[in-house]
Amino acid sequence: MKRTGVFCVCTAMLALAGAAEAQSGRLSLEGRGGISLPTGQLEDGGASSGFSAALDMMYNLRPWLSAFGGVSRDEFDGDFSSTGLQAGAKLIMMERGSVMPWATAGFLMQELNADGAESGLEPGFEGGAGADIAISPRFSLSPAVRYRAYDAGILPGEIEARYFVLTLGAHLHLR
Repeated sequence: MKRTGVFCVCTAMLALAGAAEAQSGRLSLEGRGGISLPTGQLEDGGASSGFSAALDMMYNLRPWLSAFGGVSRDEFDGDFSSTGLQAGAKLIMMERGSVMPWATAGFLMQELNADGAESGLEPGFEGGAGADIAISPRFSLSPAVRYRAYDAGILPGEIEARYFVLTLGAHLHLR
């Protein structure tokens, strides 16, 4: 199951990359760091806020639409962590000078580690909103909030992994 999930995510990322490259050739990289804020069963199970990090590759399909794929790790105090892959789309709402508000939607393949027990890769979704604030023509800062959700099957039962992530990203246009 784990290999199938990784294969599906990687195949989707390559397909999006090929389509994007054929249309515009615009490639960028975004690294993010921030704080993970658990809700629901994660919070009830003893998880509290912790560190979040992610790295995404993005391809511009249109001036207002990008496809992305990458990796992330969200840590929670209380021996909980979530690690995995994400892929999706970023929609640029409008451009106001050097600020471009945006929204994202995508799917996840995440693994929850809770007190040493691992769930295996589980499918889920994420949605977010933020803004790219241009520092130069090729570099911008990107504050954002994201909501992530998936069901993690850890014995003796299933944990609903639901949490918010507040991040500050560094977005670099490569070509």
